[in-house]
Amino acid sequence: MKRVFLNSGGMDSLAVAVKLKDDELHSLYVHTGVPAADAQAEAARKIADKYCASHKMIVLHDILVPPTETGRIRPMYYNTPILAILGAAHAASLDIVSVVSGNKIEVFDSNFEKYMAKLLSTTKLRGERMYSRPLGKASFDDIYQIVKDDELLDQTVSCLSVPPCGICAKCKNRQKYNIGVTAQ
Repeated sequence: MKRVFLNSGGMDSLAVAVKLKDDELHSLYVHTGVPAADAQAEAARKIADKYCASHKMIVLHDILVPPTETGRIRPMYYNTPILAILGAAHAASLDIVSVVSGNKIEVFDSNFEKYMAKLLSTTKLRGERMYSRPLGKASFDDIYQIVKDDELLDQTVSCLSVPPCGICAKCKNRQKYNIGVTAQ
């Protein structure tokens, strides 16, 4: 099946690519301007080079919540629907009706799937949802099991800081498995 793959360059994206390696994936990375965006873009390109039929990068800065007092930058609360809509537009340009994401924490209501289907000008294709999350609510441990033997694992990017902060949940998970992060 042809799918547009929202590729962040992180472990979740690598896991989606591994899981859907038999599908024709068309990678889309959205450069949001966070400090780690260039590293994420490079990791996304490497994942796409190995697993995808094509790769495209869109630069779209200023879709972020301002840094908190701790100085940490967070993605905008509703970034998933924004990225999914960009994925739908890219899919439409390629005549593809499926968008997949590695995101596990979704922020949208029950009408979102209907909206995505309308954007993609279809309702169903072989029982597939138009916007899907192949990882579901997989834990970090589950995702690690999918990607642990992939040579790109150490090159994925999880933290939004450069260098990685070493204190956020994503960094702590990577430290647990000794995946290229040191505590600050």
